Amino acid sequence: MRGIFSTTILLAIFSFAQFDDFLVVATPRYNTVCNINAPTKHAGGKWQYVLDEDFNGKELNPDIWTARQSVEVGHLRELQYYRPENVEVNNGLLLLHTKEERYENWSYTSGWVDSNFKFGIRYGRVCVRARLPAQQPGFHPAHWLMPLSETCWPGAGEIDVMEMLSGDGVVHATYHYNKNYTRIGCNNNSAEEGTSVFNIEDPSFSDSFHEYAVEWTEESLTYFVDGKPYLSLYPSDKEMDSVSQTPMYFIINNALGRWAGRVTNATGFPIVHEIDYIRIMQDSSEKGSEVVLPNHKKNADHAGNEFARSTLEVLNQRSLFRRKV
Repeated sequence: MRGIFSTTILLAIFSFAQFDDFLVVATPRYNTVCNINAPTKHAGGKWQYVLDEDFNGKELNPDIWTARQSVEVGHLRELQYYRPENVEVNNGLLLLHTKEERYENWSYTSGWVDSNFKFGIRYGRVCVRARLPAQQPGFHPAHWLMPLSETCWPGAGEIDVMEMLSGDGVVHATYHYNKNYTRIGCNNNSAEEGTSVFNIEDPSFSDSFHEYAVEWTEESLTYFVDGKPYLSLYPSDKEMDSVSQTPMYFIINNALGRWAGRVTNATGFPIVHEIDYIRIMQDSSEKGSEVVLPNHKKNADHAGNEFARSTLEVLNQRSLFRRKV
């Protein structure tokens, strides 16, 4: 379904008062959560696209995306070295390539793209239409959100929209949080809640493109596959005090090892993770919704090929927590 929408990235939106002349686009002919005709939370509201990325150009839009170099993968004890050369935009698709090749003392290279220091949101629907590789031991593709602010992980939360392990046909949705981090410090007695799985037997996630999505509001998180909700999280149901209210940026990547298990002789390289679109829309009636555009000039060094130190520290905290569970 590529080409239904043109790429529309709004870089001057800070409130819904500026949406009067917004582009109205056709409703897609397949099941999607990112449909501007969907009901809003309160009467009188309307859904608006704040990011509509169809990858119809020849390269990533540098105002939104950065393909990372290294990403200090040693912190996560994974097997891949991330390189911009493993990220490709071609024929309306974002392609993340994972290869078996020697580079900087690593045996594998892979692709990582994020919007850190460039584009973030608080609340809304985040939709990614992708085709995932099948039956690749040790392979771990992911679509997820992390806080823009410096924070003690996972105090401000982490929203994992989609993760798949080894092409097993099961996608995982997770929300990480720790309501007591200000009192007990990072990772001590951290909580990880809301893990769920959704299984599509026919067709498999590798046979065709599917849309993986989350709706993030002040009160809840709801996860979807192809427009069908399969997991909802509410603070009243869990020990968490609230859903994260911290603006977050988006990440899409291919990892190897760790949670996905060992790479074996059955792992068929190269592996390609295909992304058709990334769309984010917000409800004008949702209190607190915002688009965050960090100061590009101030963060120019951070937005290059290496993560900023604060982001590395957060990822390091994340890996320390993962090792404890």
